[in-house]
Amino acid sequence: MHEMAILSNVMDVVLKHAQENDASRVLEVNLVVGELRDVVDELMESCLQFLARDTIAADAKLSMEKVPLRAQCQECLLVFKADVHDPESLVCPDCNSTKLGIYTGKEFYIKNIEII
Repeated sequence: MHEMAILSNVMDVVLKHAQENDASRVLEVNLVVGELRDVVDELMESCLQFLARDTIAADAKLSMEKVPLRAQCQECLLVFKADVHDPESLVCPDCNSTKLGIYTGKEFYIKNIEII
């Protein structure tokens, strides 16, 4: 369950920034999460609630903006939607190359923190 480790780091950042800004409560934490991060939404929420207990973030809402996996062909530079579970999507639709790089899908960052 890597969600606990991930949210532990997120909570450290959230509480640090809340303290630096003299916040009395954290209302919401907004994350951007790439498809390849393979996190379970319900576990992320549960972990946040567990880690935030007895803090000013105890009632904070967690929202996650999901970023789909997109590949970039290393031959023709086309960017296209890919699916790691579908081998046919891992071939460039323009030039049929299998030399691909990850264009999006590995993101993980705090987009913003809503405090009062």
